[in-house]
Amino acid sequence: MVSPHSQSNLDSLGFGAYVAGPIETIAWPGETVSHALVVSDLVIGGLAALFSVDPSMLSFLPGRSTVLQQRGLSFAVCSQNHKILRLTADDPTSDIHVRGIGEEGTAWCAADEPGTVYVDTNRMSRFALASQGSAVLLETGSGGIVLTPLVIAATEPLALTIPLEDWFRLCQDDWVRERIQAAANSKDAWQAIAAAGLLARLLEPASSKGSRALLAGLVRARGRESERLRPPKALYRQSPGSWHLQNMVGAAGDRAADAPRKWARSLPDPEVRRVEARALFESDEVARDLHDVAKALEPADGSWVARWIGVCHRRDDVEGVFLLLREAGHGARLGLNLSVVDREGRMVAFNVPRRAVPADERMRRVALRDPNAWWGALEERLSE
Repeated sequence: MVSPHSQSNLDSLGFGAYVAGPIETIAWPGETVSHALVVSDLVIGGLAALFSVDPSMLSFLPGRSTVLQQRGLSFAVCSQNHKILRLTADDPTSDIHVRGIGEEGTAWCAADEPGTVYVDTNRMSRFALASQGSAVLLETGSGGIVLTPLVIAATEPLALTIPLEDWFRLCQDDWVRERIQAAANSKDAWQAIAAAGLLARLLEPASSKGSRALLAGLVRARGRESERLRPPKALYRQSPGSWHLQNMVGAAGDRAADAPRKWARSLPDPEVRRVEARALFESDEVARDLHDVAKALEPADGSWVARWIGVCHRRDDVEGVFLLLREAGHGARLGLNLSVVDREGRMVAFNVPRRAVPADERMRRVALRDPNAWWGALEERLSE
C-alpha cells in the first residue's frame, strides 16, 4: 500500500474522497527492466521544445503498466527526454483530465490527438489522471514512476438528528424556509446538512433592524476598511446591510442562522468525520461536473445553462457544509480539496457567456456573501 504521505497528497490534488490502492513502480529507461527503452541523441528540454521540432525526429517508447491498462489508459516515454510522458486513452473520444500542482505548460492536449495528453514531470512530479470515471495518482522521482490506483472511499451512511423543523419555525426568510422544507421532505441526510449550511450562510434578515445589526457586525469584523464599502444598488434588495458579508449572519446574533452553527459544534467527532467524508465525495463530483460543463459550453446551444446553475448550487451545498465543519473544528481536508476544485471552477467560469445565465436567487445571495465566489451570480447580471 502507499505511504501515509502519498495518501495525504490526494487531498491537495482534489481527490480527497478517494483512497489509494496497491502501488505499481516502473523504472525509468536505462534500468534493467523488461520494458527497457532506448535513448536517442536528440535532447528535448520541455513541452514547448517538443512541439517545435520536426515530429519525424521524435520517438515515444511505450511502457507497460497494469494499473493504467485496467483503466483503459496507456503511456509512453519520450526517448529524447524521459521525464516527458504521453498518456493515451484506449477510446479516443475519452478525455484525460490532469490534476496537479505545477507551472504553466506542464500538461498539454494536442488538438489533433484526441484522447491524448503530454505531461512534463520535470515541472510537475505529482499529479492525478481522471478518465472515464477512474483515477490514478502518478508520482515521479529518481527511481522511476509510481502509479497508485484511486478508488472512491466507502462512506458510512449519515445517521444524524437534524432539527430542520425547529429551524424552520425560527426562520423568517421565505426563500430559506422553502429550501429547509424541501430538504426535510427529501428524507436525505446530505440534503438536510446542506440546508443547515445554507441557513447558516445565506439567510437574509427580514427587517431593516436586522440589516443594521448585520452591517454593525461586518464593520466590527473588518474594521475601518469595511466602513468604506459601498454596495451596488442592484444588490440591496431587501437587505442592504448584508452586502459583501461572508459568514457574518450568525455573528450578528440572528438566532436562526446561529442554530445550525451551534448544532454543528455539538456533534461528536465520529459523526463530523463522516460528514466530511461525504462532503469530499460531493466536492469531487463538482470537479467532474465542471469538466462536463466546460466541454459543453456553446453560446449557440443553451443546453449547458441548467447544468451550469446546477453545478453552482452543488458547489454552494459543499460550501455550507464546509462552514459547519469549521464550526466543529474540522474541515482541513475538505479545504485542500476545494482549493483545487475552485481553481478549475474559476477557469470554467471565465468562459461562461455571462448574459446567457438567467437570474438565480441562490447565486445572487452567494455573490452578496462572497463576490469572489465563482459559483455566485455573475457581475454583469448583478449590475443590471
